Amino acid sequence: MEAPVTSRIWTRTAVERDGGAGRQGGSGTGALCGGPREPVAVSVCWLYGCLSDMGSRSCECGGAHCSGTWRSGGLCGPVLAGTGLAAAASDRILLTILAGAVRRMSGFEAAQRSYYKHEINRALPTQRPTGSITNTTIQQALGLVDPTAAAGTVVPTDAASYFSQFGESSGAVRRDAECRGLPYPGPGMRDPAARTGCGWWFVADPTIPSTGAYGTRRGAMSPTLDTQIGPGRWIWDPREAQQAEGQKRAARVATCPDIAYANFPNVGWCPGTGMAVVTDGAGNPLFPQAPGGDCPGGGIVMNPAACPPPPPPAPGVPAGAPPGITGLCTPQANGALSPACLQAVAAWQCSASGTLAASLGGAGYAGSNPTFASINGVLAQRGFQINPGIINGGQLSVADAFNSVSALQRQAASGDGSRATSAASNLCYGSPFDPCALADSDGGPYDPDCVTQAAQAAGWAAAGALMPAVGGMSYWNGLPTWGDVKTAIATLKRQADNPPSATGGSAAGQVTAIKNVYGLSPRFPRTGCNNQGVALLRWFAPAGAPTSLFPVAGPQTHFLGRYLFKNGFPSQTPTTGEMTPAGGFTTECQRYTTVFAPTTGGNYQFLSTSPDPVRMLLNGQLLMDWQGSGNAVSPITEMVADQLYTLTVDIMNSGGSWGFQLAASVGGAAWTPLQPAQLFLPTDRRLPVLELAFNKMAAGSSGSVQDTNGIFQNVWLQKSQVGSLGGRQCMLVNGSGSGLFNTLNYSQGIRSRALRSFTMMMNIQSITLGRDSRGGSYTPSFLAFYNLPSTNTLGYPRTGAPLDSWDFPNRTADFEITGYNGSIYAYGKGPSVDPATGAPGPDTQTTFTANLTTGPISYPPGQWFHFALVWDDDFSGYAVYINGKLAANLPAAVVDPLTIYEQIRIGSDATDDGAAWTGGIAWFRGFDYRLSPDLIARDMSDDWADLF
Repeated sequence: MEAPVTSRIWTRTAVERDGGAGRQGGSGTGALCGGPREPVAVSVCWLYGCLSDMGSRSCECGGAHCSGTWRSGGLCGPVLAGTGLAAAASDRILLTILAGAVRRMSGFEAAQRSYYKHEINRALPTQRPTGSITNTTIQQALGLVDPTAAAGTVVPTDAASYFSQFGESSGAVRRDAECRGLPYPGPGMRDPAARTGCGWWFVADPTIPSTGAYGTRRGAMSPTLDTQIGPGRWIWDPREAQQAEGQKRAARVATCPDIAYANFPNVGWCPGTGMAVVTDGAGNPLFPQAPGGDCPGGGIVMNPAACPPPPPPAPGVPAGAPPGITGLCTPQANGALSPACLQAVAAWQCSASGTLAASLGGAGYAGSNPTFASINGVLAQRGFQINPGIINGGQLSVADAFNSVSALQRQAASGDGSRATSAASNLCYGSPFDPCALADSDGGPYDPDCVTQAAQAAGWAAAGALMPAVGGMSYWNGLPTWGDVKTAIATLKRQADNPPSATGGSAAGQVTAIKNVYGLSPRFPRTGCNNQGVALLRWFAPAGAPTSLFPVAGPQTHFLGRYLFKNGFPSQTPTTGEMTPAGGFTTECQRYTTVFAPTTGGNYQFLSTSPDPVRMLLNGQLLMDWQGSGNAVSPITEMVADQLYTLTVDIMNSGGSWGFQLAASVGGAAWTPLQPAQLFLPTDRRLPVLELAFNKMAAGSSGSVQDTNGIFQNVWLQKSQVGSLGGRQCMLVNGSGSGLFNTLNYSQGIRSRALRSFTMMMNIQSITLGRDSRGGSYTPSFLAFYNLPSTNTLGYPRTGAPLDSWDFPNRTADFEITGYNGSIYAYGKGPSVDPATGAPGPDTQTTFTANLTTGPISYPPGQWFHFALVWDDDFSGYAVYINGKLAANLPAAVVDPLTIYEQIRIGSDATDDGAAWTGGIAWFRGFDYRLSPDLIARDMSDDWADLF
C-alpha cells in the first residue's frame, strides 16, 4: 500500500506490533527514527524533504529535531492527534508504505514546494482533540481563510511573515485590492461580525490620504502600510473609522461652498463655528461628542447653494480661512480671544483631531488640559514655544494665533524624527505620541510628569524629597540619559528599603535615601545610655481593678513615672515586692516598649511568663490580647534581619504577687531571652516624658486632646481652644476655668516625683486676684497639681471632676506655679519627709511660700517668655530659669515621694474665689531628669526634633 502523494501527510498508527509477535508496545525501534514504540496518539510530521517514525513522537526534518510536532521548512508546529490513516496494522504494511514514499519522494517534494509558494496563507488547525482528524476536517482546515488563529491557540509564526511574499494569484491579495478601493469607511464596508475583511488604515496627517486594507481585528494583512501609505493606526471598527476619517476630511473644508467637494457623505457646514461637520444626512451632527463634531446653535447647511455670504475677514485672519472664524475671533471685552476662536484656528491650520484643538473644546484654554500640558512640556524643553495666550488667558491677537499654530504645523511637518516633531504632530494632527515613552538613550531635560510617573510606579511616595513636585528637576536633569534616570530611581528605592549590609552603603546613606524616596526623616537607634534599653511607663493599679482600666490606648489611672532598663527586659519570679526598682508601689499597670532589631530573619514567637495578665503589640498593632496567668505564646510573625520592630508588652497587677519573664523563639528553636544588644529605646531618653504641645495641635482644637506619648487619656480643653496669640500658636487662656483639665472620664493624676524638670512657654496678658469671705486675696495658678478632702489616690479613679471646693484653703496637698504683677513663683503645701532619713515631716501650708516671698522672680507681662523649673537630686530645692537664664536657686521642703496629685490644671483653674488670668501657653513639657542649661536653651527654641 502506498499513501497518495496528494494527502501530504504520512502517519503511523498508535498501536504497533513488535516484530509481528502480536504484542502492543515493546522496545523495538522505528524504521528511520529511533525510539520506543509505546502506544501514543498518532503524530503527524509535515514532510519537507524528510521521513520519520511517527511512533517515536519525534522526527528529524530539515536538519532540526521536532518532538511531537509537525515541521515545515524548518518550522515546528503542534501535534495533530487522530487516526486519519489507521489502516496500517503491522510492520510489514508500514514498510510497504514507507517504500512507496521513497519511490515517489521527488513528486511529493514538488507538491510541497508548490503549496508553500502559492497557498501559504492557509494554516493547519493548531489544537484538536484526539480522534477528530478526518478527511473532512483536514479539508476544512486547509480552507481556513483567517490566518490569525483564535486566542488561546498556538500560532506557528507571525501572520505578517506569511503575507509579505504573496503570489500574484493569492485570493487574499485580491481581497486587499478591493479594500484599497474603498473611497471612505463606514458601516457598509464589511459584515461587522466577520473575522476578516476590510479595515481602515487612518493617517492623521491631513496631507496624506488614509486607505482601506484587508486584515483582521488584530491588524492589517500588509505589514508595510506605515511606509507605503504613512504613519497611522489600524481601525477595525467601521464606525470608529468613519468618525476619524470624517473628522479629518471635514477639517479640510475651508468654506461653506466647499462641502460639495468634501469627498465624504453627508458633510455639512456649521454657521456657528464656521467649520464643516459630518452629519447623519438630516442636518444633525453624526459625532457631536467628538472635538469639532458638534454645531452649537444648529442650522447646519447641507446644500452648497444655501451657504450664507461670507463676512469680510477679520484683521489678522489670512486669506482662505473659513468665514466662520471671523465671527468666532471677535475679541472679548477684556481683549482676549475665546477658546472657541483658538480651536477654530487650530482645527483649520492643523486638524480637529489634534490634541491642541481638542484641548480648546471646553470653556478653558489649552493649558487646563493635562494631556496638552504634558506634551507641550516636551516642546518647551526643546525650545519650541506655543504662544502663551493659547495656553492660558487668550491674550493675543488673531494674527499671533494663526502664526503660532502655523509654526506648530511647520514643526510637525519637518520630518526630522525628533521627539519635538512627534510632539508637534500629536498637538497638530493627533498622531500617536507618549511623552513618557523615552528610550534609555534619550537625554534631558526631562518632563517632570514622566519622572514622577516612573518614580511612583517604582513605589516612591509623593512626599519624597527628590520628587519633582518637592525637590524640583535639578537632580534629574543632571543625569545624562533616561536610562540613568530609571537606574537612579531603582537604586535610591533599594537603598531606602534595605539595610546597609544588603546595599553596600552606610546608615547615613539609607537615612538620606528614605528622605529622598519617602519624605521621611528616620533616626537609627544608636548605642549608649540615651538610646539602648527598654522604656517602662508606670501607672498605679487600684486593688482588684479590671483590665478594662488599661485599654490599648493607655491606662486610665494615675501616672507614676518612667523607668529605663538598660540590660533588657526584667526577669522576675513571682514576688510581692515593688514592681519597679525603688518604685514604692506593688500594684501597677506597666507598659514596656522597645525597638527590637533581630539579627536573624524568620518566623518569631514570643513567650511571656507571669501570674498577671499580659498583652503584646507589634508596630502598634495588637499581636496578643490580654492573656491570663501562666505562659502565654504569641502568634507566629515573620521578621526580617536588621529591620526595626517596635515591641510593646503590657502587664497589669492589681493585687497579689507579680512576676514577668519574656523569651523568643525563631523558626521553632528553643526559647531564649531577647538580647540587650538588640533592644533600643523607642525615643531618645532626653526627650520629654510628658509633652502637651499646643503649638503643634490643629488650630481650633478643643475638647479632648492627647499628650505626645499617650500618658494621659483624660485631659481636655475646657472653655479654651488652640489659637494664635502674639504670633505664636498656643492654648488660649480666657479667664476662670479656661485651660487644660484632667477630668474627661476619670480624674487621672500624677505622682509628685514623676517629673524632675518641667518647662512652659507662656504669655500672661492679665491677672485677676481672688477674694475669700474673710477678705483674703489669692493669686491664680498657671499650673497646679493638688488633692482635696474627697481625694483617694489609692482607690478606684474618681469619675469626672470632684464636687468639693477647689479653692486653695480646701486643698490637702498642692504644688502650683502662680504669680501677680510681673512676679512668678512656686507655692505649695502638704505632707513632707526628712530627706536624710525619709521620716515624715511637717504637714505645712506655707512650705514653698516662705522660701520665695523674699525673692520673687519677674516675668515680662504681655509677652512670650520661657519658664523652667529644675528640682535638685533629692527634691530639697530647685532652680528657676526665665528665658534660659538662671533666676534663682531656692530650697524647698521635700514632698513625700509616694504622694499622688489627683487634680491637674494647666491654665486658669476654676475656683470659687474668682482668681483668674488670660493669655496663652504654647507648650508644657515634663522631664524625668534634671535639665541642663543647654537643654533648656533647646527647649526655648522648640528644637527637640534631632538630638544628634
